Amino acid sequence: AGIVGCTQEPPPEPVAEKPEPVAEEPEPVAEEPEPVAEEPEPVAEEPEPVSEKPTEEQKTAIAKLRQLGAKVTLDEDGAAVLLDLEDTQITDAGLVHLKGLAKLKGLNLHATQITDAGLEHLKDLTDLKGLALSGTQITDAGLVHLKGLSNLKRLGLGTQVTDAGLVHLKGLMNLQELWHNSTKVTDKGVKKLQEALPNCKIVH
Repeated sequence: AGIVGCTQEPPPEPVAEKPEPVAEEPEPVAEEPEPVAEEPEPVAEEPEPVSEKPTEEQKTAIAKLRQLGAKVTLDEDGAAVLLDLEDTQITDAGLVHLKGLAKLKGLNLHATQITDAGLEHLKDLTDLKGLALSGTQITDAGLVHLKGLSNLKRLGLGTQVTDAGLVHLKGLMNLQELWHNSTKVTDKGVKKLQEALPNCKIVH
């Protein structure tokens, strides 16, 4: 007779223990150096414009010109920038008072007795932008004194100037307007000057 016994259960299969995960040390990351703030290059500060007050000599010159009938416009510093001598009794000798008025921008000598000799007193007025000479005694010879007025933009002749006189104006590259009514200038002379000064409006 068979022995009835308990069915023997097979022993459990051994469970492979999972090894505890080893924390891998992260590879060292090369630390980027903190950016160094570059110092901005020093910016050269523009010096504040120095106020140029007129000298006693210039003040005296302005007073003399007013005595001769000039209408004078001054800038905020008291320097003469516009001078209107139209229809006054100014002579060549009176223009000596222009010396030193370096900031003069406009000069009106219309209908005065100024001659070629008087224009010599204008040669140092390099800031001059407008000049009216119509109705004066200026001839070709006088225009030679204008050659250095490189900032001149407007010029009114209206004198006994001829084509020969226009030659002296060819170097005035900033000249924008030229009036030559009542002159002896011809179309040929105008054409030659226009070729030299293509940006200048030449009006008869």
